[in-house]
Amino acid sequence: MEYSGCLFRKLTGLYCPGCGGQRAFRALFVFGDPIRSFLIHPVVLYSVVVFAIYFISVSVHFISRRRIAILRFEPALVWIALAIVLINWVVKNIFILNGIDILRIITPVRYIV
Repeated sequence: MEYSGCLFRKLTGLYCPGCGGQRAFRALFVFGDPIRSFLIHPVVLYSVVVFAIYFISVSVHFISRRRIAILRFEPALVWIALAIVLINWVVKNIFILNGIDILRIITPVRYIV
């Protein structure tokens, strides 16, 4: 079953930087499989962890009546996410250029929407 709604993938045969994101989201939130989610597209799990830490920090900040410092937004977190996306994109396309569809190998059919 080949499904690719990605125009970049259809035109070039390569993965775009976001390819696999929907499958990774589905692996994490529908099937509860964080390891496979990370393998499919690591930025999804990274984003969830960063958001969870921030949410907990804000909650503790308000519960403590602002006595405990809040986690501040750091531009480095965005740069880390961009680096993860770039590295993921390059690695997947190196496999594709060598004839190996890594997403097809690590993604069970039920994760594909």
